[in-house]
Amino acid sequence: MAQQSLTLHRALDSMEVHYPSLQIKQSLVKAAEAYSVQVNHQRTPSLKLMEQFDAGTNNNIPGTIFTYSTVPSVGGGTRDGNVPDVQYSNVSIALLDWELINFGSYKAQDQLAEANITVQQNDLLKEKFLLQGAVLSSYFNVLRNYFLQEYSQRAVKRIDTIRQAINAYVVNGLRAGVDSSIANAELSKARLTLLETGRQLDQSKTDLALLTGIDTSLITPDTSNAFLPSQLILPNTRVDTSAYHPLLQYYQSAYRYNLANEIAIRKSFNPKVRLLASGWMRGSSIDPSGNFHNNASDAITQNNRYNYLAGVVLTYNLFDLRRKHDQLAVQQYRTQASEQQYTLQKQQLETAIKKADVDVAASLRKLNEIPVQLQAARDAYNQRMALYNAGLANIIDVVNAYYVLNRAETDLVLAQDEYRKAIFEEAYARNQITQLLTLLK
Repeated sequence: MAQQSLTLHRALDSMEVHYPSLQIKQSLVKAAEAYSVQVNHQRTPSLKLMEQFDAGTNNNIPGTIFTYSTVPSVGGGTRDGNVPDVQYSNVSIALLDWELINFGSYKAQDQLAEANITVQQNDLLKEKFLLQGAVLSSYFNVLRNYFLQEYSQRAVKRIDTIRQAINAYVVNGLRAGVDSSIANAELSKARLTLLETGRQLDQSKTDLALLTGIDTSLITPDTSNAFLPSQLILPNTRVDTSAYHPLLQYYQSAYRYNLANEIAIRKSFNPKVRLLASGWMRGSSIDPSGNFHNNASDAITQNNRYNYLAGVVLTYNLFDLRRKHDQLAVQQYRTQASEQQYTLQKQQLETAIKKADVDVAASLRKLNEIPVQLQAARDAYNQRMALYNAGLANIIDVVNAYYVLNRAETDLVLAQDEYRKAIFEEAYARNQITQLLTLLK
């Protein structure tokens, strides 16, 4: 089956669709958006309806109690003694509970939810940015190993040609048999190198497959722009775009989220004004004269007492001040840590920019020097072969020239790879990955 060419942009597009961590981050963004809606709905009032039917005794004495948790309420007057008869009662209740005013807590919660959405969105962009870098690096590895394998194949063909020529000389008695043995040994060594470069290529393809979900075993990298280093120079490299760097944006949004959390904590301890309203009706198997009737239907069908109650409640817990101070102390340390993470990331990017500038300049100088080395190596190899055929050089001279040429070809591949990766590191640090991808079309 013929191998297909895989472009860098196709690999990146496949990564965005395939890679699980991006799908996870997208789900977290949706969860943050759903939580924001939930927070907004928390300000709506609570309206509870209840229908209750009970059976039990009805004995009461004067006294006051705290209605802690669920304490049964017994209605009715006080009698001289306990009445063991069972009474039936029914109550229907509607209770409205609405927190009208909390002095900024609602707004703080909304802002915190919005800050959380921003964090999750920037986390998604950060993950995408990092994965783009991983795909670029992996793709460049495939490209490098592809060319190394290609030059290894040339080396095998080159030494095999030498071996065939030597064998012809040996058969005709023009050369010593040891020359043939040396050529055979070098051919075997070249084949081993080819096997190793093939293994490295397969391994780099596997790494790329993990990121993209594409079966890379049957593909080759797109080499159409692999030999155009001058087109890889990023424009406006002195323009500062680091402020919009996805990594900085993420850590900055995390810092702002923590600040919003501080405000939300402060506001959560503010006084609260609640509107309470309730209406209920009751029925009982005890008649107005206090007589017990053993008829449960009377309690259900004769709701003969109706009441309503409405009020505004102001609550404020003075002893929450200690809790507020403790929670704020914890959150302020988290805010401080997020600010320090932002500062650290900014310093790391500034250092990466300086290092990338040095690497790009050095690799470009090296890349400009490689053609001189490669041409000289080819000339030396051709000269040694001509001298060997004329009987003026030995096999060792030819093999040495062969080595020099192989080394020059390998240096070319490595220099191109070094320059591509230096350009990538510069684009990564300067937040110019998009510009780099445009140049690589």
